[in-house]
Formats: sequence, structure tokens, C-alpha cells
Amino acid sequence: MRNGILFFVFASFFSCKKEVPNSSLISKNFKDSIEIKINEAKVIQTDTLKLEKSKTLNGVDKILIATLKKEINKDSITKELIRFDFFNKNNNLVKSISSSITHAFDNGSWYTSENVFSQNKSDNRFIELSYGYDACGYTQTNFLFFIETNHIQLITKNESMADGGYGTWTSFEPNFKDNKLISFSSTIIQVDTDESKPYNDLNEDLVINYSDSIVYNWISNKWLGELKSKKGKIFRKEFKKFNDVYKSE
Repeated sequence: MRNGILFFVFASFFSCKKEVPNSSLISKNFKDSIEIKINEAKVIQTDTLKLEKSKTLNGVDKILIATLKKEINKDSITKELIRFDFFNKNNNLVKSISSSITHAFDNGSWYTSENVFSQNKSDNRFIELSYGYDACGYTQTNFLFFIETNHIQLITKNESMADGGYGTWTSFEPNFKDNKLISFSSTIIQVDTDESKPYNDLNEDLVINYSDSIVYNWISNKWLGELKSKKGKIFRKEFKKFNDVYKSE
């Protein structure tokens, strides 16, 4: 598991675009989801994402992301109420799911990943939609969806941020049987400089914290998560050198 995590860390930080934290939101109690009637919602703006792998197996061709409400507080933090509309190749609406994003920047972009769990093996029923600003140091909001024919589920939402050799993200550990995912787990990982050690510009000391371990299983036709560690509490800490974490494969 650790080798997979370190590979993911390496890829994440140097692309400054992938993965990070509040995967403690469990699907069984997904409090951030908001029920909205489609015909009553006023759309402020829309973005459209085309799918490639998923449409072949699951019939979903594109996802329209509609912004329904936008509020900016006194600290210039923006909260948007959004709706994901899933369409098939005949342009028929399959399902709509609502949620929200919070950010402190303008002109963010949506992007998608159809290879969520592994660089070597994947299950095309899972996709991740992410929103963020394309630069290091900015938070990305990531939505993990399950799509199988007309059954579409928002499993969890998390945030991620990468800046140089530091950052926070959610790491997924899949459990495959043949080419099908039968369960998976997630852990929030945070990498920071180890301030207890003298700073070494040539090979910095890092501390890696692990928290919010969740195991997801397929129960009663939906993915349900069970928190295995205390929410928000670090359950493992590792101390590593920068060059050991980001060494070339």
C-alpha cells in the first residue's frame, strides 16, 4: 500500500492538480447533498464534461454541471450550489445530483478522471469530477461518482491541494476481483516540512500524517462508507526525507 501511496504523492505534487481531504464525508450520511427539483432551479452558468470510457459501458455520454446559486461572504469566500446532470448518448437526462463547492478564487475549471484508483488497473464504473484553479497551492474539490447503467451515486467529496513537496489529498486503496472493484478504502494524507528538524535545502525532512480511514463496501445496491479511525485525528505519522519520498521510479 505504501508504494502506491508514494507513487501517487509523487505524481500529485508535480502536476499540482490531483487529490486531498475531507473524505470523512460518508455516503450514508452525506449531509452536503441537497435535494433540488430540476424545473424549479434557476441556472446561473453551465459547464459540460464529455466522457470516453464510461459511456461505452454505462451509457453516460456527458455531464452538464449547472451553477444554481452563488454567494460571496465578507472574506471573499465563494460558495456555489451546483447540480450534476448526467446525459446518455441520445441526450436524454439520466439523473441529477446536487452538491456544493467552496473556493477563494475566480475562473476555476472542471476536469474529469476516468482512471481513479490505480495507474495500472481501473474500474470504468467510477469517475472523479474535480473543480479548481490550474496552479499550485490552490484547493481542488473532487467528487467521486459510481455509474452503472441508470444507477448513479455520488459516493464522497474531498478536497486536495499540492504546492511543491507539500500538500493534502485523499488516497484510495482499491480491492479488485478480476477487473471489478468489490471494495475500497480511503485515507487523508498530509505532507509537511518537519519543523522539529533543522532545515536542509538539499534533502528536506518531511512529516507525513494519515487520518480519516474509511472502508467502502457495496451494500443494498449502494456504496456505503464506514469510518475506521477517529474523525479528524491522525492515526499514523511517518518521518521521511524529501529525496526518499520523491525519488525517481
